[in-house]
Amino acid sequence: MLAPLLEPPLTTPEALAAAYAQADVLVLLSGYEGLPLTILEAMRQGVVVLATDVGAVAEVVRHGQNGLLLPLEAAVSACLEGLAQLSSDRQMLRRLSQRAVLDLEGRKWSSAAAGLIGRLTAPR
Repeated sequence: MLAPLLEPPLTTPEALAAAYAQADVLVLLSGYEGLPLTILEAMRQGVVVLATDVGAVAEVVRHGQNGLLLPLEAAVSACLEGLAQLSSDRQMLRRLSQRAVLDLEGRKWSSAAAGLIGRLTAPR
């Protein structure tokens, strides 16, 4: 039975941060995405992302620099290879993790929305 193996959903920012603090890697094998917040949240916490190269994922995840992009047509085998590589090369894991944190350092909702907020609140 699968139910006992499932963890309950994370419903608070603190719970999500605690889960990322325990993780080295986030795997997102998806056939279609825009740019998932999950990827941004993980990278901001130093979690190395292994994700399929779909949608706008490649705008943030740079293969071999701050994560691993996986070709959609071979996502499962490429993921297994990537996990094996990161497991055996902890220095690479640390390097990708550190770069992910640096790359996401300035990406915050407040700075992303600053221009829009300025236009919405500007006197007419």
